[in-house]
Amino acid sequence: MNAIFPSILKILSLVGSLIVIAEDALGPGTGEQKKAKVIADVQARLPGLAGQLGIPEWAIAVFTNSGVLGVLVDSLVAVAQAALPQRDLVK
Repeated sequence: MNAIFPSILKILSLVGSLIVIAEDALGPGTGEQKKAKVIADVQARLPGLAGQLGIPEWAIAVFTNSGVLGVLVDSLVAVAQAALPQRDLVK
């Protein structure tokens, strides 16, 4: 039971990092394109990192599911947008 939360936190960190990378790589707009990139990147990278990060197989199966990842990406982006001040960089 104690391994559940650390595993989920590691997965959330990976997904959050890939969201930032997609945001930087693709620039403003293109939300669905960024989401698709993050989902594809997580599905490609997470199984290979599982052993190194000590993530159990069940968590890999759950968090490489496209539906679960879609909800997770949307949720993390919504929380980040709500928590971070929006700045108008173009003046």
